[in-house]
Amino acid sequence: MSQMLSIPLELPEFQIVNQWSEKEAHFALVRKQCGIERCPACGFCSLGIHDRRTRKVRDLAVLKKPLFLLVEIVRFRVKTVKRYFLNPLIP
Repeated sequence: MSQMLSIPLELPEFQIVNQWSEKEAHFALVRKQCGIERCPACGFCSLGIHDRRTRKVRDLAVLKKPLFLLVEIVRFRVKTVKRYFLNPLIP
């Protein structure tokens, strides 16, 4: 049975979408706050999101249980060069 938990991450560039606690670990679904991203190859701005993926990252323990961040990764599409690129997690 999962329980609600409030964990301050102190990561201003990330938004906490959901967080919960289970018997063996705490989980937090986070998303980077992004709007317009530039293609690293051509420099054009992309507003179109191609898809989203989730990566599981282990963080420091909270209340003697491991904390897993489920980081949502956004992949953008640039029509001018027909390429895809990921949003950078670290600015």
